[in-house]
Amino acid sequence: MRSLRTAVVILIFGVTPLLAQYVVVLKDGRRYESRQKWTVVDGKAIIELTNGSRIQIDPSLIDAHQSEVATKSGLGDAKVLAVGSPNQAPVKKDDKPSLGSLATIRKTAPAAAPGTGTQQPATPAPPTGRLDSSLARKFTAAFENVGLYDARLSPSGNDAIRIDVTADNEDQVFKAISATSFIYANVPSALTKVELYMQTNNGGSAGRFVMSKTDAAALANKQIQWYDYYVRNVIF
Repeated sequence: MRSLRTAVVILIFGVTPLLAQYVVVLKDGRRYESRQKWTVVDGKAIIELTNGSRIQIDPSLIDAHQSEVATKSGLGDAKVLAVGSPNQAPVKKDDKPSLGSLATIRKTAPAAAPGTGTQQPATPAPPTGRLDSSLARKFTAAFENVGLYDARLSPSGNDAIRIDVTADNEDQVFKAISATSFIYANVPSALTKVELYMQTNNGGSAGRFVMSKTDAAALANKQIQWYDYYVRNVIF
C-alpha cells in the first residue's frame, strides 16, 4: 500500500499545468518541466525548471517537435519529468514498484455495485470496424507524453477501440489509465467503449479494462481515483 500512496502523491491527474509553461523533451525520451521555452546562450540551451533552478545542455539533445507536442497536449503536468541534471542515471528496472500489491488487493476487494462497474467478459471482440486516424493520433500522443511509447491501437467493433500497451509497474499502470481516460473524456468521438490491454515486459498480464465514457469522465474529473477504478474493474 505504501507504493500505491507514493504513486498517488507523485502522480496526479491534471488538465492545466499549475507551474510548467513549457515541456522540454530530449531525444533520448527524458522530459523537463520548465517555466518557459529554452534559450540558447553561448551555444548552450538554458532551461529554467519549475523549482527555480537552471540547467545547461547541448541544444542538439532537444527534440523541438516533441517539446511542442507535449506542451500543447495539456498532459505536460503528469509528473513524468525529471527535475535535475540531464546526466541523471535512469531508474533500474529492479527499482520500480511491482504490480504485486495491485493484484493482491484486486483479489480481496469487494465487487462493484450493480450498474456501476464496467467489467466485461474476458473474451475480446474481434478487430473489426475502422480506426479514426485523427483520434488514434491523439491517443498515441497522450501515451507518448507520459512516457509510454509502444501503445498499439486497433478497431474493436464499429464503435470501440482497443489499446495494447506495456505497463511493467504501478507507475506505468497509472499513466496508461490516465492517458486513456483523458483523451476519451475530452476528445469528441462516437466510441462507446475503449478496451485497454496492459502487459508486462515478460509477457504477463498487467490487467485489462473495458472503459466506458462515464468511467473516463469520472477518472478525468477525479470523481474516482485510478486505484479504486483498477481494483473494481480490472480483468486478468
